[in-house]
Amino acid sequence: MGKIMLPHKGRTKKRIQNQNVVLSVQDTTEGNLTKHPATEGLGYIGNLDNQGIFFHPTLLVTTTGIPLGLINLTTWTRDATEDEIAWMQRKGKKERKKERKKEEKKGRGSVSKKAY
Repeated sequence: MGKIMLPHKGRTKKRIQNQNVVLSVQDTTEGNLTKHPATEGLGYIGNLDNQGIFFHPTLLVTTTGIPLGLINLTTWTRDATEDEIAWMQRKGKKERKKERKKEEKKGRGSVSKKAY
């Protein structure tokens, strides 16, 4: 991915030179490639039935929302451990979602306390 991003990063850096303020927007999303069974190196996304890749881009924009370009793109896959497989098989989708949200809230609370 580095060779693909290198020229784009250079152009993005040139575009931001004339900006007083640049916003860095980032988010993680899933690329579901379940219907492409010949693709190798995929991990599970959401549940064990879905295979794909996670993407985490960092997009630079002006304060008026004009995109200046991608400055970073991280990709990864997630392999299921034996414990995760057992947990997913044991729990229903709604129950797993509730448990994950509880864990995320715990994590956010501790991070926000450290930040202040």
